Amino acid sequence: NNPSFSNYGTLGLIQNPNARFLPEGSLAFSWSHYDPYLRGSIVAYPFDWMEASFQYADINNILYSQSKAFSGGQSGKDKSFLDPFTEEKPADVKRLKALQKDLHHLFIEWVKSRRDAHLEADDKTLFEGAFWTADSAKNYGLIDGFGEIKAVMKAEFGDEVKFVELSPEKGFISSLLNPEARSSIAAHALDVIEEKAIWARFGL
Repeated sequence: NNPSFSNYGTLGLIQNPNARFLPEGSLAFSWSHYDPYLRGSIVAYPFDWMEASFQYADINNILYSQSKAFSGGQSGKDKSFLDPFTEEKPADVKRLKALQKDLHHLFIEWVKSRRDAHLEADDKTLFEGAFWTADSAKNYGLIDGFGEIKAVMKAEFGDEVKFVELSPEKGFISSLLNPEARSSIAAHALDVIEEKAIWARFGL
């Protein structure tokens, strides 16, 4: 049987994707309308192990964003906003400036809610996009100080403070090797083999 397509354009059924693939070299188009969602997609299978898709969606019962000034009359779509490959649209520039103004206001309020009692300069000096050295930032009251994290933590909480260093998880095979061996080419090869074995369990 030919596989069906989900609402999202990939292989599956209704809202549920699956792990099936079309034959290598296949190109599929789909279009679905389940109010308020209108979706279109193009799905390509350049290899028997790879799926690439382009999707477009329109959600007609919401605005493009939570900001009415930014959204204008657009619903939840308009993927071509400020597209560099098309002519500049004055409406897009207007919406972008409105968004930037909102973000700038939120940033100022956020800084003042945390540092207002320490700030030593006016708004024009602090919030017009300038940048400074750490010494100047301290003089302006934007920071309390500067230093190396471990030294600062020990000064604040004492020498008994413990640090937990996080690093990427190692594969089971490479974890059995000593630190020197893990950095070798052989250890890297073991990780690759183990990763391929995991994907092979899913037919990939």
